Amino acid sequence: MTQNRNRQIKKLIGNLANVVVHAILLQATDDEDIKGWYKHEINNSLDIAKRCRATINPIDRIFSCNGQDIIRTSVTREVVAVLKLREQKNYKNINFQKIGPTIEKYFKETNIV
Repeated sequence: MTQNRNRQIKKLIGNLANVVVHAILLQATDDEDIKGWYKHEINNSLDIAKRCRATINPIDRIFSCNGQDIIRTSVTREVVAVLKLREQKNYKNINFQKIGPTIEKYFKETNIV
């Protein structure tokens, strides 16, 4: 079970990072076609993250403080790395200040905190 739990946590972290990246990119763009794609990515990754979350712990229980910190740190690190790569590819209007509040929003939505 421990190996499977670790795999599910990695999957959760990856999908939450993808949700946060696309949520920030959604706010940074004005193109409606691209916004539609970002919304689609957010919904898909959020559904997968919720399913992973449900397999790790019972959904009515929150993670331990240590687990929350590990997941928050990993998601933040991954989001910053991806957004810096996007910035190097000339993506405009990326607001790095919104990473923390966006992560908290989706942590509450997936019942991690």
